[in-house]
Amino acid sequence: MPIKQWTLFSLLGTAFFLITVVTFNVWLDPYGIAHPEKRTFFTQPNVNFLKTKYIMNHPDQYSYFLFGSSRVGNIDTSQLKGGKFYNMTYPDGLPKEHLQNLKHFVQAGVKIEQDYIGLDEFNRYVSYVAHQTQALTRAHPDGTILSWVKFYLFYFFRFPDKMDVAVFKHTAFKNTVPLTMGIENQAQFFKRFDKLNASIDAEKELHESAVVFKHSQPHLGQADRDPIKDIQALINFCRANDIRIIFFLNPIHHVNYADLDTKAFNDFKIQLQNITDYYDFSGPNRVTKENYYFYEPIHYRPIVGEMILNSLLKHKRYDGFGAYVLKSNNASLF
Repeated sequence: MPIKQWTLFSLLGTAFFLITVVTFNVWLDPYGIAHPEKRTFFTQPNVNFLKTKYIMNHPDQYSYFLFGSSRVGNIDTSQLKGGKFYNMTYPDGLPKEHLQNLKHFVQAGVKIEQDYIGLDEFNRYVSYVAHQTQALTRAHPDGTILSWVKFYLFYFFRFPDKMDVAVFKHTAFKNTVPLTMGIENQAQFFKRFDKLNASIDAEKELHESAVVFKHSQPHLGQADRDPIKDIQALINFCRANDIRIIFFLNPIHHVNYADLDTKAFNDFKIQLQNITDYYDFSGPNRVTKENYYFYEPIHYRPIVGEMILNSLLKHKRYDGFGAYVLKSNNASLF
């Protein structure tokens, strides 16, 4: 075959292949990038992107925000502050990402009165840079044309993987109940585990002795940023924009706490105390020692989320659960 014909054939073949890949990714759209108006998915989409975009498109709808990892997804804020309290939970949420969210909101004209930031022991082990290379966790573009081009190139020119094939089967044959992510209807999102919670309450002893609680589920890795610096940046940004901000450390199940580098974690808490007050629900206490209050060693149940909310908003005291740590002072039970 002549070189010109071979070159033309190769270019056409490459173009056909790329168009096929893009068309498939746009149609399947497992992460909600091409169709951010979607509200049900067959796998977890990029919740950070979808929630950020939703709030930016509805700047007058919410004034209070709860940020954090999937753990805070079990804190029901939907009925608080006259329905103007939005839960921004997304997987492995980091302080740096929360700061990005807030900057987007302010630029979009969102009038923010107060933020609540849930912190985790694994903030020191999760890589922000790695998040930007993963389809599930890549952040919303910063608003420049170049950032949007890079963002869409990343998603639409992805070569389909095993997960995409699974999503294709679910989408084509409708053989799986879709997920509800609470992008818009947060009240519905917080009811997603109602049946599971009822089952746990009915079979409490069976749940408490479940095998899932026998072993820890630690986060492995190394953060590429100092979370304390990002937390300080959050404080500075909120102060500059007249936004009240409250931090709290999420409860840690006792089997995970047993495998924790407690010295490093305590050092982190001392550094945190040097820059802000915060609520601490993380250490060994009457909640973290009981399997009943957890689904598995990572995620606590809504009954715990309600206790956290009552502590944050109503200053309610629970015997043996939670401490309010004053900036540069020792912790005291509240």
